[in-house]
Amino acid sequence: MGKYKGGTGGTIVNMSSVAGLEGIPIAPIYGGTQYAIVGFTQSLKHYYEKTGIRMLTICPGLTTTAMAARFMSTKEHAMDLLDEETAANAMQNMQKQPPEIVASAIIELIEKGQNGAILVIENNQPPFAIEIPSYTTLKVPI
Repeated sequence: MGKYKGGTGGTIVNMSSVAGLEGIPIAPIYGGTQYAIVGFTQSLKHYYEKTGIRMLTICPGLTTTAMAARFMSTKEHAMDLLDEETAANAMQNMQKQPPEIVASAIIELIEKGQNGAILVIENNQPPFAIEIPSYTTLKVPI
């Protein structure tokens, strides 16, 4: 696939979540893995000139899938930090979106996304791209 190996390049879309952009107290392990996906993809975007492979990330909000249904039916996702009722209420109060909306956003990302693009799709709203600033611009006194 990579140009440096005789390929023509290509596109990789990694699926993360809005939980990978902002801490999610009801699911710290899930949130941590989603942060890892965003960071991994942002790291690989720097090899575009060598590989010809665009690295893209889609970050959907809560989507009505079998995985979300399983997640909402168990308290294990919060590492027993929350009682089951609090966890269930938190998930039930989140706005959900159908998978078809996410699929359309992925197609748009593939068609229009620049290397390193991160696209957010949540709450049945149109997707939007974000840029993660350099940590050096986020300095605050301690």
